[in-house]
Amino acid sequence: MQANLPKTYKTLTISRQDLIDFSERLAACLPPDFLKNLGRPLRIAVNGSLQSGKKIIPDFMRDTLLSADAINGRTGNVNYDEKVSGRLADQDIDISYIDLAWDQYVFSFYDPDAHGAPCTWSNQKTLDSHLQGHSEMGVAFIQNADSRRVLGHINAAPDISIWVEKDDYRQNQRFLKSQKCFGLGQKLAENFSKASIDEGWGRYIEVELHNPELQESVPVQKLLKDFKFEQK
Repeated sequence: MQANLPKTYKTLTISRQDLIDFSERLAACLPPDFLKNLGRPLRIAVNGSLQSGKKIIPDFMRDTLLSADAINGRTGNVNYDEKVSGRLADQDIDISYIDLAWDQYVFSFYDPDAHGAPCTWSNQKTLDSHLQGHSEMGVAFIQNADSRRVLGHINAAPDISIWVEKDDYRQNQRFLKSQKCFGLGQKLAENFSKASIDEGWGRYIEVELHNPELQESVPVQKLLKDFKFEQK
């Protein structure tokens, strides 16, 4: 059986609020029944430029899915590995986040006596350790899985991949394996350059939908249309 091919979309944003609004709208496209029926945590990969505001996506999606009064537990190390537990539609749910660009000793689950030297860990071992005990219903945000500093690969493809690229040519050349948009002279970038400079928050956003149900989702397609995404 042929694997489902991802559908890829691209757009440009000019403000931090744009990214917040996009994150909240995307979370609203994930109804409880969809998360429950998936039978495992929904995997959302977040990658892109250094200091591009990538963590806005997991932070605001989490806060949209779980209100403060629905949260009954928080664990992990803030900004490295985080897990929030709560109730959504009368179901237990975990929403987790891990930044794989960091060495493993910064993670809350790392035990040097039990786990050995962190430099021997792969992406997959780190992620497996982080997700141990994760509820079946939930969302796992995996940030910087494609970082140059990280060894190994994630076996399971994400359901959604999001790329956030900052308009900083020198920084992008230094820290990214490849540039998706900025610095390459596309008309798309040129059309919004002045507005992005005025706001100070020009971003190229690329979304890959790997999950076939999300590819056909009417709310997701409306979200992409509202934010002027173009299919690649």
